[in-house]
Amino acid sequence: MKTLRKAFFVVLGSLCLMLLPAAGNAQCVQCAPAPPDGFICVPSTSGGGGCTTPPGECRLISPCTPGGDRSSGSCAPRSLSNPLISVPDSMIREIGAADARLALAVRSVSTIKAEFTVARINYTSVEYTFDDVENQLTQPADSPYYKKLAERVKASFANGGGVVTYEVSIAEGKGDGSFTLSISPAVKGGAAVDIQLQRAALGGKNAPEGFKALSYQIR
Repeated sequence: MKTLRKAFFVVLGSLCLMLLPAAGNAQCVQCAPAPPDGFICVPSTSGGGGCTTPPGECRLISPCTPGGDRSSGSCAPRSLSNPLISVPDSMIREIGAADARLALAVRSVSTIKAEFTVARINYTSVEYTFDDVENQLTQPADSPYYKKLAERVKASFANGGGVVTYEVSIAEGKGDGSFTLSISPAVKGGAAVDIQLQRAALGGKNAPEGFKALSYQIR
């Protein structure tokens, strides 16, 4: 897993969020900063299989082999009707009390409706607070909060703000059936979190199997 993740992210560089549909022989995707508004997803000969860009954020999931045929399933992540990982809002709030941006990364991962084992999430260097965590958990995308967030993103770029990146992985335990979701800053020094997961059918009895969060540890 570590080798795959390292190779994936060395190729990628800067990353993002909006899942691009798979098509036969379609190019891989990656994301790029697009001042003053945020990020954009762009075609690439290498990168990820899916990319999305909500306000101030950019998410890339699943490594895509250079020249890979997405129709064969080698690149395109499998779309799901529900998010792959279910994390309760209460847990996100608890993490947010320690580190707001880290909590937003957890929330972002918990909204991905696709299968993946590795991802990368970029943020503009906006200063986030617990109020941002609460608003992103409760406010719709067309709310005044997100309009104000867009202004903050523009101001960050205008003032020379950079990009803050988190690496994401889902790893299986050593033969015990457990799984761990790890989210950590690409640049050492910031807070990271490990979330213990359990297999679960999300969205109904016959729904595809995903994960639900059981506990977490900030490190």
